Amino acid sequence: MTAEEYLYDIIGDLADGNVYPLHAYQAGSFPYIVYSRASTSPITGLCGDYGSGFARMQVDIVSNTYESARSLASQVRSACSSYKGILIQNQNDISEPERNIYRIVQDYSIFEED
Repeated sequence: MTAEEYLYDIIGDLADGNVYPLHAYQAGSFPYIVYSRASTSPITGLCGDYGSGFARMQVDIVSNTYESARSLASQVRSACSSYKGILIQNQNDISEPERNIYRIVQDYSIFEED
């Protein structure tokens, strides 16, 4: 299972199912979640690649109110914290006044095997 599939299994039912990979072109209303792979760090040793590694996944929680974004971000974090092999690395709160939206960006490290 890829990190994307694993993450979607965990958070796919949040935000009334408004959870999208890479872009939210389909999003019709707030709030919604967009997830994407930010990087991959393979585990290697003297004998080469071990066939496993860590994917850094970015989760953007977007809403038209800060309170709603914070509440959904808390739900995402809570859902992810109950699974093995997934750790939160960072969270940033962002306001985009020109678009009248609030975005909370969470970074997760997810262990994956080939």
